[in-house]
Amino acid sequence: MYYYVAAEYFATGEGKSVFLLITNATSDKNEALPKFASDGNGSIHINGKLHSTKEEIAIKNFQEKIGSFFAINTRLFEQVEFQNRFDTFIPESVKSIIENKEYTQNGSFEWFQSFHLNLG
Repeated sequence: MYYYVAAEYFATGEGKSVFLLITNATSDKNEALPKFASDGNGSIHINGKLHSTKEEIAIKNFQEKIGSFFAINTRLFEQVEFQNRFDTFIPESVKSIIENKEYTQNGSFEWFQSFHLNLG
């Protein structure tokens, strides 16, 4: 399953910026071992990691790529809506990967692209 994340920014005189991410959110590089204070002996580690949902991982990784200023408009899309809205920005090679059910269920895939259009 893929997660489709996008953000758009428009300002008069600055143009329009479009940021797109398609990912299966297989890893969260920000995972950390939880720390708990012991009874006066310092902190201890508990086995295991704190995990985010796949949606949270996709959005967090996307926002790290584009920065906090542009991340204000971050949105998670369903595949059909994402493809309909951003079709002209997505290369045919990427479309063929996300439409192939074998790739969807196996392996790791991430595609990120940013565009800045200034027609002024």
